[in-house]
Amino acid sequence: MIVNEDQEIKRELYKSYLILVRNLYKQSEPDRVAPKIGAIRKRFLFGSIMFLAFAMESFINDFGKRYVEDFEDFEKIESLNKFLLFPKIAKTNPTTIVKKSESTYAALKLLFRYRNYFVHYKPAFRNTSTNDERLYTELDHKKVEDLYKGMVRLLRLFNNHFLMFTGGDDWIIGYPDDINAGT
Repeated sequence: MIVNEDQEIKRELYKSYLILVRNLYKQSEPDRVAPKIGAIRKRFLFGSIMFLAFAMESFINDFGKRYVEDFEDFEKIESLNKFLLFPKIAKTNPTTIVKKSESTYAALKLLFRYRNYFVHYKPAFRNTSTNDERLYTELDHKKVEDLYKGMVRLLRLFNNHFLMFTGGDDWIIGYPDDINAGT
């Protein structure tokens, strides 16, 4: 959270969302008493995916507001495309951070597929072998761990190039990309 002299406040929600991702993930972990994931624990994984998507959407909008001229003209662009476009049109030091041919893009794309699946889900009977239903059934701890690690690394790529988190706000440098760190 940043407060300026005029008592305006800017909440960098993506930081809180990343913490929620880790908390929800930890609540989903099987233990000795209940070694299988089960429906209740799987819901925590869904929550962790949603908050990870929220974190990335919040981040790219914050980046756009800070670094993109006339951000409001681009605000309605799909979040995945913002990650491709915004670094290229940044006011200072424009560059390509995300390339479609790299694993970072594939991870972002998968994350936003999950987000769209959960946000825009339409209840209906459907074959369990459809792509959408496989998203649901194949979501597991490994997938969440990989997506989390990829997104934290992506934030670091932005920071390394644009020096977004410097001074007293360099939290991403020491932030763990291992979702299990500190457990």
